This record gives sequence, C-alpha cells and structure tokens, in this order.
Amino acid sequence: MSGTARGIMPFITGSGGPRVRYGRLNASEAFREGALVAINDEGEVEEFPIDGSPAIISDVCATATSGVLGGISAMDGDTTRTDGFARVADGTFKSALVSYYPWNDATLFITKNFWATGDPTTDVIPPGTMVGDIYLITARAADDLWGVEQTVGVPGTNPCAVVHQVLNSRMEPIGATDTTTGVWIVFEIQAGLEAA
Repeated sequence: MSGTARGIMPFITGSGGPRVRYGRLNASEAFREGALVAINDEGEVEEFPIDGSPAIISDVCATATSGVLGGISAMDGDTTRTDGFARVADGTFKSALVSYYPWNDATLFITKNFWATGDPTTDVIPPGTMVGDIYLITARAADDLWGVEQTVGVPGTNPCAVVHQVLNSRMEPIGATDTTTGVWIVFEIQAGLEAA
C-alpha cells in the first residue's frame, strides 16, 4: 500500500472525541488513515479516486444526489494487509468493517496540506482571510496525501472544506490580516446540500 497516512484528521477539542462510524470495506481498497472515503453504491467504504483532480461525489456514489455518507478514514483500509493493523476484506472475509469520521456531522477536521489552485504539488501558506471560505478537497497523486486545494468547491458536486480557523505552528488562531504564519487549517466537510 502506498500513500501517506493522516493527511486529514479530526480536530479534537473538549472531551469525548469525534464520532466514529463503521462500514464494510470495499474488497479492492488499499487506503491510509486520513483518506477521504465515502459509502459507495454497494454500501461499502471506498476511497475517492486519486487522479490529480479534486474529489467528485459521483466518482464513488454514481446514484447519489444528496445525503451521501462518508468522511475521513479512521484506520487503514487495506485488502492486502494481514498483520492486524488494518481491517482486511479478502476472498474469505468480505464483511470486515473499517471506521471513519463522518462528514456533514459538525465534526471539525485539521490538515496542514494546503495547495495552490489546480496544483497539489505546490504548498501555499494559508492566510487568515480564508475563514468562512469553501475549498476543494483533493489528493496529491505522487504520495496519495489528502489535503485542501485553494479552489472554490461546489457542495453537492464535491466534498468541500468549509474553513473555520487558520492556526499557526503553536496551534493558535491567526488574525484575518495574517498571511505569513498560517500552518494548519481547521474545517468542516460539507459533501451534499443540506436541507433547509
């Protein structure tokens, strides 16, 4: 399995930690903890395609138009591992469960992977002015690392990062005019259009 683990993780505040859900592992998967996943049309947890372009809901859930279930994987999902560190779904055990942190559930996520528009190979310093903005979630194809791309996302078409805070290297919020000390982005994932 390739890829870098923990590209996106839950932002844990207070007690109790983030909510975790479980789904059956797709039999052909090999993703890392921190990957963007969804429940596909067969009811299985599947990683979004990593093809150098932003995540598109219909790539995993062709029949879904809203209310798509998914989130960030809370563990490795790998059909080739047998060492006990990841759930395995192979020909003999196809009902293995894999856990994920759900989106559209007020869960906040954090990443320091913020990339230039259309170019997940170029890191960008997140400015304080981006609070409240909606960006695309994408993966860098070179190492399967998930993060946020500096391109406006379309809820309902893309899983989107709705930015709540930008933090510095000491995990302190930065000001709205700060364009030089941002390191971490705290965001909520909105994957579908919410009912009014």
